Amino acid sequence: MSFVIGVFFFDKERRFEMFLKRIELQIVMVSDLNTPYDPIPDGVPEGLEIRRAEDVFRVFGFLSGRVQEEMYALYLNTRNRVIGFYMVSRGSLNKSIFSPADILRPALLLSSDSIVLIHNHPSGNPDPSPEDLMVTERMMEACRLLGFTLHDHIIIGQGCFQSIIAMVS
Repeated sequence: MSFVIGVFFFDKERRFEMFLKRIELQIVMVSDLNTPYDPIPDGVPEGLEIRRAEDVFRVFGFLSGRVQEEMYALYLNTRNRVIGFYMVSRGSLNKSIFSPADILRPALLLSSDSIVLIHNHPSGNPDPSPEDLMVTERMMEACRLLGFTLHDHIIIGQGCFQSIIAMVS
């Protein structure tokens, strides 16, 4: 895409002169950027529809048995089809540190409509901790303020999972 712009300046005789310069501008698409926000998770068919927590567990079941807590965000379009995911953080045995901005930044870049949070409990017990419930509440509010929907927060244990949204509904 080309644009022509004018540049004005005074010359020695105090007259205006105009010089035209052609500038080539490139439009950079989000998918062309070198970002850590993977467009589609490995092994996930493009456009996979996420309808319930079981669908998420089928994709993220690999988190069962991990020795560190890992937090992922799954980004969906308006038809609940996967458009991207992001590993938000990798923590310790029982803790992972992140902020809502870490989750919402990729949602903005990917033009996501909704988000599903997923993390594992290395203990194997998928019951949410008080911190998990607090994080879910904070993320629901942050999503609401920016126009996203937090569909769910799934905790993966040893071969099992728990949906926080289903639990508190």
